[in-house]
Amino acid sequence: MTGTAAAANLSAEQVSAMLEELSPRAASDAALRHRNFSRLLRVLLPAIVVIVWLAASLAAPA
Repeated sequence: MTGTAAAANLSAEQVSAMLEELSPRAASDAALRHRNFSRLLRVLLPAIVVIVWLAASLAAPA
């Protein structure tokens, strides 16, 4: 049986039960991605500012 045929045989109760199982995990994964992105910005943003500042100071005529 193909995946489409198997999905067509699922009842509405089975689908809602599967979604309820996935929802907390999806919310947890989204929170983890947001936390990792925030941590990455906290590290990279000052580094980018320093690199831009150094490039501007080296390009300026002395």
